Amino acid sequence: MIVRMTDIVMAYKQWSRKRLISKVTELRKKLHRRDKKKRGYAMNRNANLDTILSKKASDLRTARRNKASNVSLHTITSSKKSVRVSRYSNVNIALLNSMKSNETQQGEELQEALSEQTKLEKKASLLTIKRTLTCFFAVVFGIPLFISTTYKPWLSEFVPMAKMVERTRSLGDQQAYLSEMNFIVDNHKDDFDRIVGLKGPGYEWKAEDWVNDKIRTLELIQISEGQYTFTADLSRSIKLYSVCGICGYFIGGAFLIGFVIYINRDLNKYVIYPLESMYEKVTILGRDPMIATQEDFGRKAGIVSLLQSNSKSNNEEIHLIDKSITKIAYLMAVGYGEAGTGIIIKNMGKAKGLDVDIRGEKVIGIYGFCDIRNFTDATEVLQTDVMKFVNQIAAVVHVNIVKFGGSNNKNIGDAFLYVWKLASFSEAKPFAYRLQDFMRKRHDLNEDEKGIIKMICDCSVYCVVKIIAKINSYKHILAYRENEKLNERIPEYSIQMGFGLHIGWAIEGLIGSQFKIDASYLSPHVNLASRLEAATKQYGVKFLLSEPLYDMLSKDFQAKCRCVDRCTLKGVAEPLRLYTFEVDVSNLPKHKDKYLKMDSKERQSEVNREKSILYNKILNEEITTSDLLKRDKEIRRVLHFHNMNSRGPFINNYRKAFKNYLKGDWQEAHKHFEKCLIINPSDGPSKVLERYIKENDYDSASVGWQGYRVLTNK
Repeated sequence: MIVRMTDIVMAYKQWSRKRLISKVTELRKKLHRRDKKKRGYAMNRNANLDTILSKKASDLRTARRNKASNVSLHTITSSKKSVRVSRYSNVNIALLNSMKSNETQQGEELQEALSEQTKLEKKASLLTIKRTLTCFFAVVFGIPLFISTTYKPWLSEFVPMAKMVERTRSLGDQQAYLSEMNFIVDNHKDDFDRIVGLKGPGYEWKAEDWVNDKIRTLELIQISEGQYTFTADLSRSIKLYSVCGICGYFIGGAFLIGFVIYINRDLNKYVIYPLESMYEKVTILGRDPMIATQEDFGRKAGIVSLLQSNSKSNNEEIHLIDKSITKIAYLMAVGYGEAGTGIIIKNMGKAKGLDVDIRGEKVIGIYGFCDIRNFTDATEVLQTDVMKFVNQIAAVVHVNIVKFGGSNNKNIGDAFLYVWKLASFSEAKPFAYRLQDFMRKRHDLNEDEKGIIKMICDCSVYCVVKIIAKINSYKHILAYRENEKLNERIPEYSIQMGFGLHIGWAIEGLIGSQFKIDASYLSPHVNLASRLEAATKQYGVKFLLSEPLYDMLSKDFQAKCRCVDRCTLKGVAEPLRLYTFEVDVSNLPKHKDKYLKMDSKERQSEVNREKSILYNKILNEEITTSDLLKRDKEIRRVLHFHNMNSRGPFINNYRKAFKNYLKGDWQEAHKHFEKCLIINPSDGPSKVLERYIKENDYDSASVGWQGYRVLTNK
């Protein structure tokens, strides 16, 4: 029965929905007619233009047919105009038809969307109807349980008794009459509603407790029929009425409370708790958008996470919305990166739309650029596969940047910008100013602060070396060396990358408009990192870092660096020493990338876990950054070439040559550079500096040498 009633109610709801759809459709038509009326002038103008153009095209075609025999320049020109006009007219007609079809399609999609009940709506409706009908029938069938007449008959049986006794008395049998009266008394004096008095012609009987006034008058009831009067004691019925009434109130209240609990439970489970969960997630994201990148964010955030994990109906729309919030937040965090955190936080609290007029924040950090060499050739050869090519390299770069404490900022085709933030002038202003003075050698930091800064600087350099090693050892990356088309274009092709690192201040903030925004860093120091990356091509090295960053490194890392020049880069007025961290990737064994088999969340979780372990060990002084160079087998192989050169005559000759180069004694520098090139003919810095002093006839005075040269190329 309940199922049948449910079907009837659901049919009524479907009919109501159809009425709503018809009303919405009618409203849309009215709005469309109103908009069409407003656009009437413009549409009439376009229609007139189409008519004129069509007539013009028709006239021109007629003229062309009439003059077909006389082929002239004028005829050819008219024909071309006719074709252009006809094409223009056809394009307009096609656009109008397309607009109409789009409007029709949108209307149909809206009507279809309105006509379909969501799973949540259908389930909530069914549950509500079932709960309501269950409670209704429970009340209907439960009411008789709390009515006293259910348990005892009413006193109306005394009326037939009086008629029966009167019939006996009318026959004149006095003895039988008295016997029947006594029988009635004896038979009903112990009833639930006992008889306590009976009065008739020639007969009267009263119970003893009534005679002795032990029964309250309010508890007595008299029923008269002709000459007969029956008096009954209702004290027991009154007690029964009271008990039934009290129980009825309690049970009715229990039914009502149960009904409310049932409805409230469903409402909480399917609506309130998920909404609170989503609100809590949005609130957490408003405080820290980057938390969305953590694997357990979806499980921890939200009070309904346990209900969701135990729910079997994970396909319902409310859960889809909840998951979508997590995914959108994850995409925002990945898309904007750490630089966009402030933008998201500031705009989350605004009632209006996106506010792009937000001041940037000044930060101090290490900025890195890396670039894929021969990218244009690779794009032309790989075509659509170039996206896979770039993303595979990006995955290696991004994983290691995050693993060693940095944050990825921008992907610019074949180049990547990444940052290690050291201090923020808005969050830690005193420390930021002390760090800035320390970098300018105006102020010193305490030992703890200095140790942390050096540790982060060491990790940034170590990270770049690891990326170089991974790019030249992962099997799926090395597979491009065997690509036939790439080798046809570039013989003996291998993926080559250049890296530049620099430290300094930058403005972190929003770039763009309401149509497109990017979160990035603007500063001459960011540009300088880009210049360093570009300069790696000139010096024939894979990695260049600036003098300010070199000064911030620990002694063990400084010992692995070699100064390749002192110069001013394009767009930079102050001369800087350029250093390289020499690596040799020829002896690296091939191996698989362990992160390839992981999905995005699992990979991110694993990288964050490894980062946490590494930094905890360093901060707890279990290891130092110098130990990273000594214990990592892959890094030891990469630095093998440098270690050999530093122990041999090459480095001694290079140091002498470079010292004389800076002093301006280029004749002496030439002798030592030649010795360096005999030992290592492929050494890029030696070849570059030797070529430069040779082009100036080994005469520093001819160029007005001041201890540095000017690089004009980017």
